[in-house]
Amino acid sequence: MFSTPYVVFSNYDTGHEYRADGTPVSPYLLTALMYDYIGAPETLRSNFLLDLYAHCPVISPYYNLYSEGCDEETRNKYIKLHELLTYDDLMGEQYLTKKLLPQEQKQE
Repeated sequence: MFSTPYVVFSNYDTGHEYRADGTPVSPYLLTALMYDYIGAPETLRSNFLLDLYAHCPVISPYYNLYSEGCDEETRNKYIKLHELLTYDDLMGEQYLTKKLLPQEQKQE
């Protein structure tokens, strides 16, 4: 009842497998999956979301939809990490970005 089918296609051969082929996935993970599919440069957020997809591809606390095999402790860990990453990006001091960028990029 709480799912929407989606279609992914490419007009060129990306040379990559689509990780979520035929499996349920939360909508906010689609962007990271597309970045991976086309071979876009990795970012902190896309790497986090791909890791989240690998462990818990379906998370929706509003409808109690969770991936099979993703225990409550793992879910809660990823939800907390996602909240912290989003807060740091939007309202924080971008500590993670500053910490992970090479020194020469920080000065630009």
